[in-house]
Amino acid sequence: MKREFEDQKEWKLSMDLATNVYKQMVQLPIEEYEDYYSISNQIKRTAISIPSKIAAGYSLGGEYLLENLSIARGLLARLETLLILAANVKVLEEKKMEPLLKEIESVREEIRI
Repeated sequence: MKREFEDQKEWKLSMDLATNVYKQMVQLPIEEYEDYYSISNQIKRTAISIPSKIAAGYSLGGEYLLENLSIARGLLARLETLLILAANVKVLEEKKMEPLLKEIESVREEIRI
């Protein structure tokens, strides 16, 4: 059964973004996995929340669509901030962060509110 949100470009791009973020985070030192509140865990949870909010919005429709798309845009800003912080504190290499920031911008451009 095909779901409506699966046809949405912003959902597809955000799924790619979440997948790529997750792939980068699993390469980090073990200390980043032991702490539930570590920056890498915050990054992963935020990245996963973006396509989830988009899917919820399209599934619920109406005013919930706009609300969830707005939240997804906010989560993109949160993810961007967390990635920059991760690079600043040397948890994530800047060269690995840059492509993710470009993906964030691509998703942001597709979410029209």
